[in-house]
Amino acid sequence: EETLPIKNGRADTSRLKLVAGECAEEIEKIFGFPFSIPVSQGRLAEAIVSKLLIRNGMVVPTNVPFATTQLHQELNGAISIETVVSEAYNIDSGFMFKGNLDIDRLTHVINKYGAGRIPYICVEMSANGIGGQPCSLDNLRQVRKVADKYKLRVFLDGCRIVENAYQIRQRSRRDEHKSIQGLIREICSYADGMTMSLTKDYPLTVGGFIAFRDKALYSQSFDFIMALGDGLSLGSKRTIANGLRMSHLNYDYIQHRMKKTRLIHEGLQNIGYPVIQPFGGHAIYVDLKKLLPHLEAKHFPADSLNVEWYSNFGLRGS
Repeated sequence: EETLPIKNGRADTSRLKLVAGECAEEIEKIFGFPFSIPVSQGRLAEAIVSKLLIRNGMVVPTNVPFATTQLHQELNGAISIETVVSEAYNIDSGFMFKGNLDIDRLTHVINKYGAGRIPYICVEMSANGIGGQPCSLDNLRQVRKVADKYKLRVFLDGCRIVENAYQIRQRSRRDEHKSIQGLIREICSYADGMTMSLTKDYPLTVGGFIAFRDKALYSQSFDFIMALGDGLSLGSKRTIANGLRMSHLNYDYIQHRMKKTRLIHEGLQNIGYPVIQPFGGHAIYVDLKKLLPHLEAKHFPADSLNVEWYSNFGLRGS
């Protein structure tokens, strides 16, 4: 499966088109985007979208970007500006949707720099930098309204979109009876495109994708893929398609993982650990300055804690 068969003296691309079509079909079925390109990693998707849309002097309003997302934006000449709600910076706040964008701050940034300098509004699902905290559907609707008013695009970092959907169902009474698949489609409905790593919330060890509603952007993005490569073999593309077909089975796994996260979060809290409130989905975040005030930064308190956790309890940290 690594090489294409030869037919009439030329490489037979029919199987390649078939498998690529299978990936696109599953992506549209789950996320609702009509145009998509599978790639080896989420960070390659980020790199291509940034190269496609960003120019020197631009600014990207965001909630709290993942490190590689911000890096690719800055490598292409943009400044990433956090416009997340103020509760996101308060470790002890129990606000349920710390991943929300502050609409007033977002509007201020757009007016300050001008819509012409903003390639898109970037929203990370279950924002990693603030403890895996989710965005609400109401907030995404408001972001969409602002984007429409100023004729801007909205792009999602969807790596933890399943986790975000579960947290919406847990934290919003109005949405508690919606299916996870339905919530994922609704989240995506407020966006013009999405970058995705499929190794976080889906049963895959390789792959991601870029998705668009705009066919012209899709075509331009495909030109970059032709020049740079997508990093995937034919077999890997088939693996992605098959993994997406099994996504409904994986939703139970994500729910199980989040229950374990909650149990550990509550346990640490009960013995006095200063943990970020409320608990997120994929990880527990600890305030090391409060927990280990006797260890200066030069003594690597995070590494010390990770070693103790792993050697005593088998818990992996980073």
